[in-house]
Amino acid sequence: MRSILEDFKKYGYFFAELVSRDFKSKYYKSFLGILWTILHPLLRMCIMTIVFSTLFRRNIRNFPIYYLTGFLVFHLCTDASTQSLHAVTGNSGLILKIHIPSYFFALSKVALVLINTLFSMISLVLIMLITRAPIHWTFLLFPLPLFLTLLFAAGLSMALSAMAVYFRDLFHLYSLVTLVWTYLTPLFYPISIIPEQWLFLIKLNPMYHYVSLFRALVYEGVLPSGEMWLITSLISVAVLVGGGYIFHRLKSNFFLHL
Repeated sequence: MRSILEDFKKYGYFFAELVSRDFKSKYYKSFLGILWTILHPLLRMCIMTIVFSTLFRRNIRNFPIYYLTGFLVFHLCTDASTQSLHAVTGNSGLILKIHIPSYFFALSKVALVLINTLFSMISLVLIMLITRAPIHWTFLLFPLPLFLTLLFAAGLSMALSAMAVYFRDLFHLYSLVTLVWTYLTPLFYPISIIPEQWLFLIKLNPMYHYVSLFRALVYEGVLPSGEMWLITSLISVAVLVGGGYIFHRLKSNFFLHL
């Protein structure tokens, strides 16, 4: 932990430049620019509402809000980890020529997705106002589940960016993983439709817990139980430490494969 803090103290300006570079390149020559971060979840919500709201109309109250509160958290993790796959291989020239902490390239992708997610929160507030959904005081606590999800995404991103250097098939495989992951996370369906004998599979999914935590605060307006906070915190710390360890062990031979 001390070495990480020292890295950010010494090379923090470089990390900020990485995030700025990625942000500018993402919206370079885009007509709508940053507005896409608001429109994207809104368009996804409209499509999912048209397709699934009728199917689950008796099970889900205010489907647009239910979907958005799940999508924003889930997308924070999957988008960050997907972009991080190319973080090391796509910056091989800099990594081989400049003495800089190589995990910065993975974490910069996570930071960029976090910024986009915060802008996307505007779409959630807009839909809550349009649908006249109650905005509970617990909404103010939304940064906490996002922070825990961010730690989880950071650990996963570091591990994936390092493994992708050695296993290039991971680029193709991970898209299938995220597809299955989407259906294993109750984003557009209620958990009540899952047969009890298969419910444990859903609860083994870390994103189920992060989505549930965020929904409890924003959608349901209740304080999550201490057990829910503990589970998500332990998962976040474990994956962050594990991802950092994997990156540290694999980075020594990057130069042989880049």
